[in-house]
Amino acid sequence: MIHLIETKDIPKELVINSQKIMMIVFYSEECIPSQMLLPILQELDKKFESLEVYRINIENEEEYILVNDIKSTPTIVLYKDKQAIEKIVGLTSFDKLSKLIEEC
Repeated sequence: MIHLIETKDIPKELVINSQKIMMIVFYSEECIPSQMLLPILQELDKKFESLEVYRINIENEEEYILVNDIKSTPTIVLYKDKQAIEKIVGLTSFDKLSKLIEEC
């Protein structure tokens, strides 16, 4: 399931206590690559039961832009075992993301 974060806080427990691979996607509604990424995220969500996807609109969450050093959208951060393991800036393919998830 793809979750849309629209609050000022992502609970730390979300990442810290997760037993799944976490994918946090920073996006902008006006960004064409961000829009193009959504169907890819939906397919990944169907393929991997071990994956939780969270989307954060950077236009609403300035604090997370600064904390996560987001300079461009889309930016994808993968977490496993409470650690950020990969950061991808820009549009990327289903195949590349699938391979990264499979390697986790």
